[in-house]
Amino acid sequence: MGASDMSGNVWEWCSTQWLGDYKRYADKVDDDLAGEARRTLRGGAFVGFGNFVRCACRNLYAPDYGSDGVGFRVVSSGS
Repeated sequence: MGASDMSGNVWEWCSTQWLGDYKRYADKVDDDLAGEARRTLRGGAFVGFGNFVRCACRNLYAPDYGSDGVGFRVVSSGS
């Protein structure tokens, strides 16, 4: 259990619009939630997208896509 248990359970949506590579990333990154731009998915799941399961995986999909293997994680800073 713990942090290692969270890996591989779901592809996690990110607000960041998909970029094909990281060249000049800081100049191109866009987290604007408006529009239909494809979004980045990170992580991996045991279902879908070729069954990739590792923290460094990333993929993309349209923001209205849904699947049993795609979700999000709520994060809170503070106690």
